[in-house]
Amino acid sequence: MKTIKKPLCLLMSLIILAGSAFSAGISSFAAQPEIEIMDIDSSNPFDYEHYINEEEEEAPGGGIDIIPNEEKRTKAAALPSAYDSRDYGYVSSVKSQGKTGTCWAHAVMSAVESYEIKNNGADKNINLSEAHLTWFALNPNSGGANKAQDGQNLGTAAYTNGGNWLCASIAFANREGINLDSDYPLTGNVADMAYPETDRYSQTAGITAEDVTLISEADDIKTAIMNNGSVTCSFYSNDTYLTKEYSASGIFASYYCPDPVQVNHGVALVGWDDNYSKDHFKVRVPSSNGAWIAKNSYGDAWGNGGGYFMISYEDGSLSQAASWSVLDTGEFVNNYSHTSAVFASTISNFNTYASVYTADGYEMIDNIGIFNMADDAEVTVSVYKHLSPDGSPESGSCAGSRSRYFKKEGYYTFYFGNIPLDPGERFAVVVSISCPGKVRIPVETAAMGEFTCNANESYLKTGSGWFDLTENAGTKLGNTYVFVNTKCRHNFETRKIPATCLNSGKAEVCCAYCGRIESESVIPATGHHFRTVSSESGDSNEIIYTKICADCGSTRSESYHKGSKTVTFAELIQRIFEMIFGRLKGIKAGRITQ
Repeated sequence: MKTIKKPLCLLMSLIILAGSAFSAGISSFAAQPEIEIMDIDSSNPFDYEHYINEEEEEAPGGGIDIIPNEEKRTKAAALPSAYDSRDYGYVSSVKSQGKTGTCWAHAVMSAVESYEIKNNGADKNINLSEAHLTWFALNPNSGGANKAQDGQNLGTAAYTNGGNWLCASIAFANREGINLDSDYPLTGNVADMAYPETDRYSQTAGITAEDVTLISEADDIKTAIMNNGSVTCSFYSNDTYLTKEYSASGIFASYYCPDPVQVNHGVALVGWDDNYSKDHFKVRVPSSNGAWIAKNSYGDAWGNGGGYFMISYEDGSLSQAASWSVLDTGEFVNNYSHTSAVFASTISNFNTYASVYTADGYEMIDNIGIFNMADDAEVTVSVYKHLSPDGSPESGSCAGSRSRYFKKEGYYTFYFGNIPLDPGERFAVVVSISCPGKVRIPVETAAMGEFTCNANESYLKTGSGWFDLTENAGTKLGNTYVFVNTKCRHNFETRKIPATCLNSGKAEVCCAYCGRIESESVIPATGHHFRTVSSESGDSNEIIYTKICADCGSTRSESYHKGSKTVTFAELIQRIFEMIFGRLKGIKAGRITQ
């Protein structure tokens, strides 16, 4: 079901392999389209890295668009001049990454925590685990059925390697977390955070990523902060650009790097102030007022005295802002994907791709996650069922399609809700993308390390038909990135555990497929049903009766003193009924014969 691989987070230069061609796969065609493989590089907003002690390096383009024209100024006029999510209790406490390189994980978890507080009523003390995310996002599955140990194994070096929002998105898309910090705490000893493989799919928080949208315009960032509590972003961190100003009105930690240098740190933006004075920036001074309120991961004693600082709107390195939303995983039973490695490359000259899976049980497709790497894109996701054993992804019947428009790149979820699957059924997810520029399809390549791609798993569509990616000749392409979450189709039936004489029983309505208990009720204990089976004389005034329970066979003795009590007519009638009823129960239970 899932071929697990290790995310690779490297800054790559642009490589174009012109003239590469596929060999014949499912489709038969003489002239293949030119294959263009584009490695993720520093100009691509999917690729930001946190490197420890990274030296300053020039980076092309990028940055956040601070409302450069009048049209955007008019649009932003509806937003307040200042806003702080902390004022509304939407921000969790400041954490410390210690000596680790987990700033990216802290930024992501802070954004997720804010979303949960603001939109789902979570307690403001919610604390999600950066350690679980870091370990399993940057270490491969240990192997097993349908799970290859591919990629590079970082081990505890994952905690100093750095990462990005893409590492987190793919881990969550594979349902690796999200977890509570109390279950997987970030400690001072990395050896304590070398978690067993059995914990990979632990989800103690019961949530996962829904949509992760990259945004670059200031008003979009502000809107996302107001809607979700905070956003993640990256910038070049160097203390030489940090101003610490002490005054009667407080401490001002203000940061401004005017140059578009390579980013090396991730934080969460929780608000802004259009009127934050440029005079607070002493090392380098921006041309105008205005700054973002940034939540750092250096503990609550750093910065403004609470772990926060202000970063100028004009900072030249500030980039890759991402807005996060999450969904509940409570009823998911399976997650289908062929990869969990962070892709280092995309391919172009195609606009349709597919992944094919085999269902494990009686399920229904609830949602499907994909990566869209184009602005202004129309994306359609379709599900095909009842595929022929070796046919193309569209060889069966279309069971449903969903379309969405995306202004920006990111990871997105498409909801289907009730497409039924049977055990062993092959089904395909077909993704078609239309955009003004080139369509860029995430795919496994040699740039990300080793990987496993089996026949009948991943496909590209050309003008001549579908092409199985295992049939390519020289480009070494692997699986495409599609993630399917299913729920049980639930076949509820009533099961009874009978009550006994001494113990209560129960009747429960449960699913025959997954065992989920919908409801249950208690059946009271029946109590003993005794009947007299024999009597004998004791002394001259005593008769001893032996009684047996018609249900469980338990016996007891009762003595009757002739001279001490006169049997009333009512007691006599009661004993007669007891004897008759007990005998009938005994016959029914098979303990005595007629």
